[in-house]
Amino acid sequence: MKIDRKKGILFWITGLSGSGKSTIANLIKEKIEKKYGPTIIMSGDDLRYITNFLKYKKKDRLEFAKTKLKFYKFITDQKINLIFSYYSRYSF
Repeated sequence: MKIDRKKGILFWITGLSGSGKSTIANLIKEKIEKKYGPTIIMSGDDLRYITNFLKYKKKDRLEFAKTKLKFYKFITDQKINLIFSYYSRYSF
């Protein structure tokens, strides 16, 4: 697999609540850092807390998806890998 080292890599982990997403993220972080460089872990709950996003209507969640995409790009454009664990019916 060819990786563009001008940017970080987004590793997306999705699953049901309590299925082990955060556990998996913590298990793979060290390996990813050794192979690809600086790496952070973030969950959907972390991002909702940081942005104070508390809405639950489909329209609002779809709008929030745009914010998430901008955030992912902001982090990976700085050559930082992001392990993102998230569950949503509208998780893009």
